[in-house]
Amino acid sequence: MSSTRDATRRGSGRRALAREPFPLVLCAPSGTGKTTLARELVRRRSDLVFSVSATTRPARAGERDGVDYRFVSDAEFDRLRRTGALLEWARVHTWRYGTPAENLGRAQSAGKHLVLDIDVQGARKVREAVRSAVAVFLLPPGFDALLERLAARGAESERERAQRLRTALAELRAVPEFPYVIVNDRLGGALAALEAILDAERHRLARSRASVGRLAADLAAAVEAHLRAGGRGSTSSAVRSGL
Repeated sequence: MSSTRDATRRGSGRRALAREPFPLVLCAPSGTGKTTLARELVRRRSDLVFSVSATTRPARAGERDGVDYRFVSDAEFDRLRRTGALLEWARVHTWRYGTPAENLGRAQSAGKHLVLDIDVQGARKVREAVRSAVAVFLLPPGFDALLERLAARGAESERERAQRLRTALAELRAVPEFPYVIVNDRLGGALAALEAILDAERHRLARSRASVGRLAADLAAAVEAHLRAGGRGSTSSAVRSGL
């Protein structure tokens, strides 16, 4: 009889599943609004942290070191790359950008998902290095919207804008590599889609296989014990278990 009670106790109550945090990688052509989306997503959710990239380009007006980017010299970037301190890095236009590996380590230690706002080259490297990473490609709603958003940057020359469009062309050709694609026509809609992807990915069996296995085994033991007792065990515990 004690074994029946033990099994029932194991199956009773609610149990949170232990889920491993994973990186969320956002990619998009320039002017699609991925940085705005990434920042707003992190602001909304306590289980996310934004990955601040290192770059050799100079800061633009209003940008803050350590908040928008970690601005470093070419020599410092070389040192980071040489010592393996970068999870990924790539040359974008005339500057180099990279993700410090410590960003991922700190996020995982805190039990949070790291949100990376990076280019296609970087996304490929992150997905190779971190198999659990989830990659999302953001598309503008149309070509006119893309041009309007690029023009809104204001400070760039026509030559720089043409270079961004050439880069966008190469990135658009990489869309089939991504398991998720969102059209960013409305901020609210795009954010809702990103949150849906995050929540669905959190519930993948592969991300919590051990704790799911233990919970399922305990529930099975409780059901078996209840049946052996002729259904005379604790009904309330079975209800609390969701049986």
